[in-house]
Amino acid sequence: MQNQPNMSPGTMQNPVQAANAMQMPGGMPSQLQGAQQPSTQQMSYDQFKDQVRQRQEQQERLARQALVSAGADRQSDRIRSLLQDVQSIGQEVQMAENQVQVQMNAQLRQLQLIQQRLKQIESAVQAALPQNQNRMPLQ
Repeated sequence: MQNQPNMSPGTMQNPVQAANAMQMPGGMPSQLQGAQQPSTQQMSYDQFKDQVRQRQEQQERLARQALVSAGADRQSDRIRSLLQDVQSIGQEVQMAENQVQVQMNAQLRQLQLIQQRLKQIESAVQAALPQNQNRMPLQ
């Protein structure tokens, strides 16, 4: 976890606090040196805006880090999606293999029935032929 940026004594939470901090013990605002420096109120507002921006940036960084550590970032989502696709395709392959196996078993049973009928017909033909022709196979 990252630390908040170092705050100087003149850096406050909001413009009112910053303005209060700039006052001298007698209640009079301190004089800024140099004619080009912004007024106390403007400077404290800018400081406040900077603090808000810095806080938002830090929260965004922390949120991104939390997403990454929880595995919820875009790359993790993409990998998770690809893994789901692989699992889905694996299930489709398994179902197709099962269907092929069922069809093969059904065709095998059908072939066995045809072979059984053929043997029955061969036996019936051999039984119908005279005795001396029994020795000749039909196939």
